[in-house]
Amino acid sequence: MLNWVQELGRVYINEWMKLMRRRRLWITLLLGVIVLAGLSYISWSQYQNGLEYNSLEARERYLQQDKDRVADLQEQLKKGVPEEEENNIKQEIELAKESIASMEPALKEEQELVYGDWKKILTEQKEGLELSIKEMEEAGETDSYAQQALMLNQYHLDNNIRPLQHWEGSAFASTSDLLYFTSLVFLPMLVVILVADMVSGETTSGTIKLLLVRPVSRFTILLGKWLVAISATVVLTLAFCAILFGIQLLLFGGEGADQPQMVGVTYTFEQQMIEGTPQTVAIGHYDNASIIPQYEYILGSIGLLALAMMAVATLTFFTSTWFQSAMVSTGVAFGIVIVGNIITQMVSSGKWLFWLFSLYLHPALLWTGEMSRDLEFSFTLGAGLAVLAAWTIVGLLLSIIRFQRKDILQA
Repeated sequence: MLNWVQELGRVYINEWMKLMRRRRLWITLLLGVIVLAGLSYISWSQYQNGLEYNSLEARERYLQQDKDRVADLQEQLKKGVPEEEENNIKQEIELAKESIASMEPALKEEQELVYGDWKKILTEQKEGLELSIKEMEEAGETDSYAQQALMLNQYHLDNNIRPLQHWEGSAFASTSDLLYFTSLVFLPMLVVILVADMVSGETTSGTIKLLLVRPVSRFTILLGKWLVAISATVVLTLAFCAILFGIQLLLFGGEGADQPQMVGVTYTFEQQMIEGTPQTVAIGHYDNASIIPQYEYILGSIGLLALAMMAVATLTFFTSTWFQSAMVSTGVAFGIVIVGNIITQMVSSGKWLFWLFSLYLHPALLWTGEMSRDLEFSFTLGAGLAVLAAWTIVGLLLSIIRFQRKDILQA
């Protein structure tokens, strides 16, 4: 056993050294940096554009513009205008006053949340939520969204953390959004580029024969290659996420690390008549849910993403073992990722979706419960990781069987 472990270690070191000399590794990292820089710039530009319309200062400006408009119109009425025009001006004044009446309370509350006594506002909101939940319970109904809002409200008060408003950007929220976007296609593509020729590339060049004539079993050689593929994938994923997060910190700063993120929410689904139409309604359950800071959620999301990419790497490794041409194995692996993603995007229901690995490329959605809510089917993080593990094990076993039976020396 000890000798076998030593042999495996030597194979692992040898394969890792070969990987470090391959251009694919550095091309993959360079592509990742370029795309992350581009996506971060686009995200930052959209955030800056949004501030022009959604920030507190922008809405204060809109409110003042409405007030100035009312004053101008009233001044016109004082000077005297034709009767028909007077009616139009009065209607315009009424509309502007209605807009002002709706904007002022919300704006005043948000000003308090940003610059004033935000705890007072949250305490008032808490009392309103508690009353709403009590009334719903007395009516025999459940308001799961109010329960969630109450838990988040309590977290802010207990931990003395001012809630960021929807227009206030943070590196953590931006990282979370970009991780989801890149995990569906781009990061899996980088993994495919990295892993797809680990066996087929050496088969094409003929260097695989030099490995097989050594007194090391095929199983040990393939296992060593697979371990290097998995290790390189984890390193790539962590480096990718670290670069992404670093760019967001440079752009947004460190504010928002302690903002709450709810995880562990489960859902059941009921058919209810809404405006005469039967609809499926998601009922959230928070008995086992917990609230963690955003920085913990980001770290957990990165770890889960690394596990998902390990499954992608194993399936790509399988294609590399199955096909002799590096170009073919790369193309097939690309096809598996793309087709799987298209299916999960186009098909929104069906229990058979549960078994598709592409559904779990961003496992953090399972952690929060969002995937279960959106697909209207009860998923759990443990079940999703079990599916990924099954794909990984099956892919590795098929790779071993194929490599053991493959006639390479005569090829």
